[in-house]
Amino acid sequence: MSEIINEGLSGSRYTVASAARGLDVLEAMAKHGKPMGASEIAAAVNLPRPTAFRILATLQERDWVYKEGLTYGLGFKCFNLGANSGAGLEIRTQAIPFLVELRDKTSLNSQIAKLENWKVVYLERILARNLRVNTPSRAGSILPAHCTALGKTLLSAKDMEQVSDWASKHGLERFTDSTICKVPNLMAEISRIRERGYAVEEGEREPEISCIAAPIRDFSGKIIAALSISGTRDRFPQGLYDSDFSRLVVASAAKISRAMGAPSTSTGTKWNY
Repeated sequence: MSEIINEGLSGSRYTVASAARGLDVLEAMAKHGKPMGASEIAAAVNLPRPTAFRILATLQERDWVYKEGLTYGLGFKCFNLGANSGAGLEIRTQAIPFLVELRDKTSLNSQIAKLENWKVVYLERILARNLRVNTPSRAGSILPAHCTALGKTLLSAKDMEQVSDWASKHGLERFTDSTICKVPNLMAEISRIRERGYAVEEGEREPEISCIAAPIRDFSGKIIAALSISGTRDRFPQGLYDSDFSRLVVASAAKISRAMGAPSTSTGTKWNY
């Protein structure tokens, strides 16, 4: 009975205290808009720190929050729920017209994603028509970061030492013969992505699938998401690098970035890290 709250007009005898506290934590984190420490969260929801810590540990175990260092952020389950409920995010709303345009110009799948807890979370996906092989991922799907163009683009926004530590600690799972499985090779690839401004994937997660991705930035210039096109290898030009498709992806990502308030650069497509 200790789990039941009865607060008259503000609650009912059917309210579960622990569930209410967990929702209070998630709402406080969403309102704050960036990762928070346990003490900061406890103060925001007026809970003892040990109680807040237990709630955070439970939410982390179920992937509703993630922990990075001493701070907690909203996990991919929150984005999954938002995507599947149709509530959407500002970036998703801004990106959809450009995703449709890119899909129609390339006849390939187009998608945007974010990095959460070192995983790639799809925010939106526009499927190409009449593809021989179509990857099953959809909005809310979770993908690995080290073997996808989206993931490698998003990793390029992180501190290099943090990426190296994460990759060394958790390992790089092999999916195909082309998967990058050695940390030094991944770091070298990220350096190249930073230099060229986009990432390429050729059969690293699925043998027949290729992908090109580029970063999306907010008003401050910070990378907040990535845009990509994907499909079977035969649907791409012989060379993915410096191709018409890679230029289309970079240009589309720049358009979405400007829709999100990002400042223009001198070239219109290249961005500083």
